[in-house]
Amino acid sequence: MDDFLRCLAWTMQWEDPRLAYAVTSDNKGQVLSGINSEEWPEDFARIAALPQAERPAAVAAFYQRCFWNQWLAQLGIEIQKRAFDCGVNEGSGVAIKLLQESVNVVRKVAPFIAEDGLWGPATVAAANSVDQVALVATFIKGRCARYRQIVVVNPADEPYLAEWLARAQA
Repeated sequence: MDDFLRCLAWTMQWEDPRLAYAVTSDNKGQVLSGINSEEWPEDFARIAALPQAERPAAVAAFYQRCFWNQWLAQLGIEIQKRAFDCGVNEGSGVAIKLLQESVNVVRKVAPFIAEDGLWGPATVAAANSVDQVALVATFIKGRCARYRQIVVVNPADEPYLAEWLARAQA
């Protein structure tokens, strides 16, 4: 549980830096602590309807249910925080695939792991078997490259690039 709470605190610095747990708007609709009303309508509505004092626990429960898992819990804390945050910001499949790609880059030689975007014991074992400092650095580099590619494909997202890069490089 402690690792989850550390990962959640890491991610909340981007999703709700003031921990206001208030409904705001962004380019995709209404948002409450990073929970988007269009992507998570039932969760958003349920949490938004709660009294302010009950929202922190509900937000934490949402992130634990939707983004935390047994595999993520087995990683070292530095890669764990970044993979969790990447999953929240870009989707769990993207985070896992980026982790797998990063492991293969750090390993440099076979045996490589499948870059399939799926959790499993092979991904966890491989991630834990490589140099953790190099893994984190490679993950950060890959995440930044992904954000830059998003802007190349969709120039309308360019206003978000600086914040995305800051988030990835934290």
